[in-house]
Amino acid sequence: MPLCHLYDQLTKNIKGGEISCELYLDLKKAFDTVSIDILLQKLDFIGIKGNAFNIFSSYLSNRHQRTRVNNIVSEDKLVKIGIPQGSILGPLLFILYINDMPKVSSAATFYLFADDTTITIKAKNTIELQEKIDDLVPKITRWFHANRLSINASKTNYQIYSANYVNYINIVLNNCFIGREKCIKYLGVLVDENLKWHSHIKHVSAIISRNLGIMSRASFYLSSCELKLLYNSLILPHLNYCAVIWGSNYKTSIDRILILQKRAVRIIDKKPYLYPSNELFIKHDLIKFSDIVKEQNIYVLLGLIKGTLPNSIANMFELYTQENPRVAQHFKIPFAATNYCAFSISITAPKCWNQIVCSVFKNTEDMPVNKKTLKKHIRKYMNSRYRQLQQ
Repeated sequence: MPLCHLYDQLTKNIKGGEISCELYLDLKKAFDTVSIDILLQKLDFIGIKGNAFNIFSSYLSNRHQRTRVNNIVSEDKLVKIGIPQGSILGPLLFILYINDMPKVSSAATFYLFADDTTITIKAKNTIELQEKIDDLVPKITRWFHANRLSINASKTNYQIYSANYVNYINIVLNNCFIGREKCIKYLGVLVDENLKWHSHIKHVSAIISRNLGIMSRASFYLSSCELKLLYNSLILPHLNYCAVIWGSNYKTSIDRILILQKRAVRIIDKKPYLYPSNELFIKHDLIKFSDIVKEQNIYVLLGLIKGTLPNSIANMFELYTQENPRVAQHFKIPFAATNYCAFSISITAPKCWNQIVCSVFKNTEDMPVNKKTLKKHIRKYMNSRYRQLQQ
């Protein structure tokens, strides 16, 4: 969701002729340096009081730790800072701890996902952009100092997104110059400065190619059912992860992914290299990568219908007012002024929904809101298309 929101905003900025600077912050031992006293104050400030506050206070306070090496055990030491990790509360408490960071400045947009924090600054030209950054950086520095968190300036980078080339800008944080990178890993996805996802596609292709070698060698000893389990654990997770973002791309860019996926399906069924793949996808109840992307786009809008989608994402979409009963459309498709916008989820999701779901269910009232049931209908639709291609 943060990546969807970020990409949508960046493409809209480019469409508006603006320059965007994305600052990717790296925090030093973020969870281990949280001040317990400040965290408890923030919990009280946002309205957690009474017994609920006492539970959190008891959970965080008066914790001790010791170290054992062989048979020697150190003395107990009181833990004065840091959130206990390994539990579901750790990330939640850290999010509450940094949740007031966006109040630092209204001139920037903050994307907070636990300790992966990124900040967007946009401007009409480089001079205005530099002025906004020079104003923002001291405010960020003071906020981190007040909250006893540290920025790792050597691992903090920035990117610039624009329709035209933009020269380097000066960003100094903690007396260190922040470097500009053409490719940055954010939330497990490699983000290119041109927003074309070539680096991530190349990275995923390399991982899948390596894992195909494992499947190929194992095919001499395993059955097709066991090879499908290998596919589900070694190949499919890399195809699924954030595919709704980087998978909505030019056909020439994602063809390399599809070729590798077809090779995997042939290995599962122990078929030769040039064997037709459509019947194998039907046989093993699998769908092609391009259809995985469409399916994920549909699930995003299903979250909107169920009311589980964050407001920042839900506001990207608009339900269609039926004017022509002969044309089944549930969502309006915004006009894409640039190719950047055409691959944004605000356009790809309504397109996929209107193309697939509307062909199966004419009215949203007839559509099942259960994801599992909807998935069966989507897979049935896609399998019918594979059969048509097969004929």
